Amino acid sequence: MQPTLGPQVILIDDIKKEVESLQEFFTELNIGTKLFEVDSLEPAYPDVPISTTELVFLDLFYNTGFGARFDAYVCIEWITKVVPAGQKYFLVIWSKDKSYTDELLQKMREMESPMPYQVEARSKPEYMLSGDNKYDISRLLGELGFLTNQEEKSTIQEFHGRVIAIEEDCVLINCLIHKETSTFEVRRFDLKLLENIKYTKGSFLTIRIETKSGSRTIDFLPDNIDRSDLFIKPDDFEDLDDVSFLIDNY
Repeated sequence: MQPTLGPQVILIDDIKKEVESLQEFFTELNIGTKLFEVDSLEPAYPDVPISTTELVFLDLFYNTGFGARFDAYVCIEWITKVVPAGQKYFLVIWSKDKSYTDELLQKMREMESPMPYQVEARSKPEYMLSGDNKYDISRLLGELGFLTNQEEKSTIQEFHGRVIAIEEDCVLINCLIHKETSTFEVRRFDLKLLENIKYTKGSFLTIRIETKSGSRTIDFLPDNIDRSDLFIKPDDFEDLDDVSFLIDNY
């Protein structure tokens, strides 16, 4: 089976010239991009959401009537049409006025739109260079952490886990830290870290933690294989009311 190829970076803007610098920069890095030039009257949505989406640059849109106001629903409609449900993606608000970012995110939650795992808001005028619609893209992407030292060392820890309890604001997972020595740790994870996957008490998950200098990324993947044989040992913590001593992973 051939791997599915497609754009990783999606640019959504009603003024093409204001994202062309971004598109050119990513193209030079051989990173696939797709530009959607927004037309409020005849929106050209993709036929289906783009499964390869990893990064979205989104302009904030306003209605065209008298006293134009921010229109969160236009933004949300574009996100929903472009990003598949459950997709892990990074959202960058790239707009002349970024002040409506919080309002947009609140509306996205209310409408159950695909939520990004990270959001950054950047004002276009702050990166404008001399010349017509030219921007300091290197500085922008550097500040966002997309341009990093290729030799930067990282450590990756990957292990199986089983959900043993779902609390109001966290999930308790029995983690098989070392398979060879049957070493387990019960860890507590913020609910937000798992909001893009489906799970219930007893579900098995694969957990991947990547640690770099100054940052840590935690990914959860659903595991459809029955791994009960790895978790034969009873969960001694399952019925405890006080779990304050458990290891936090936020």
